[in-house]
Amino acid sequence: LQQIILSQIRQIRRIGRIGLILTPRCTFYAGNLLLLGSLANLMVVEQANQFDIRIRFRDYVRVGIPVTRINVVILFGWSTFSA
Repeated sequence: LQQIILSQIRQIRRIGRIGLILTPRCTFYAGNLLLLGSLANLMVVEQANQFDIRIRFRDYVRVGIPVTRINVVILFGWSTFSA
């Protein structure tokens, strides 16, 4: 257990302050990237399906990738200039 904790501490030192800020936020936004990125996404698709609205994986990716890119760029800019 001690070796695992020391390994984690070394990794934290390597990524630095910006990395510590960006990592959890980027993983949060990653749920927007793909349909399978979040349970909530699957729930919405299931509800839409009950109303005969079909959201295919390809349709979701077509919107999810640009939205996630924009969010991450804004997040990176904000984190960089506010640090």
